[in-house]
Amino acid sequence: MSLENLIGRKALFDEKYRIIGIIGKGSTGGVYLAENCKLGTLWAIKEKSKARAAAHDVYAEVEILKKLDHPAIPRIYDVVEDDENIYIIRDYVAGTPLDRELEAAG
Repeated sequence: MSLENLIGRKALFDEKYRIIGIIGKGSTGGVYLAENCKLGTLWAIKEKSKARAAAHDVYAEVEILKKLDHPAIPRIYDVVEDDENIYIIRDYVAGTPLDRELEAAG
């Protein structure tokens, strides 16, 4: 099930995340703003379709990102998987996305 279907609903993703809205979309999935209802914290959940992305690309991204530890790079908090998608739960960083800032600056 796509996280987009959970926006504004009472149903929770992975029994703890309330999907608040969409941050962005790409060819293999989207990124959603979510609240961990147990902790009261905000997270970004990247949803990647297994059918649209090569399986090795999805898992390679996770493997690379989980090894990175730098204050300027959002941490991976969790990875959840179902038959259709892989979900990467990461730190949510509020603000304007870098691509929009670069586009505005020229």
